[in-house]
Amino acid sequence: MKNNSVVTVLGQRSPSARAVAYFRSSSQVDREYAILCQQDQVRCWAEEHGIEIIHEFCDIGPSGPDISEHPAFTEMLNEWIKPRSDFELVLCFDASRLGRCVSGDFAEQPAEFVHQHKKRLIYTSTNKPQSR
Repeated sequence: MKNNSVVTVLGQRSPSARAVAYFRSSSQVDREYAILCQQDQVRCWAEEHGIEIIHEFCDIGPSGPDISEHPAFTEMLNEWIKPRSDFELVLCFDASRLGRCVSGDFAEQPAEFVHQHKKRLIYTSTNKPQSR
């Protein structure tokens, strides 16, 4: 039986959407716990809003502007956001998870990069899309 459910996503009625999710922990203390908390919150938000997460990316390591320190972030940008059209959303717990991941080819802010590739970035802790 086909699921024809319609859900409210950010105040708009739309069919269920697909997303990728990004998690990052930079703290030396409780890295795994921080990631688990982000995953739990983002996954619950996605389920409540009828969003299917098709892939997750996770970086555990020091903060810093060097993109090479964030291989999962780089993979998400290069191998998912740029070339793929089978999902609409990028979910992240909050802006601090992406804020220090920018340099080199991705010198623009992550939200602008995501938007340029026809995706929407949603910070699930605030339940709002990132403004351009």
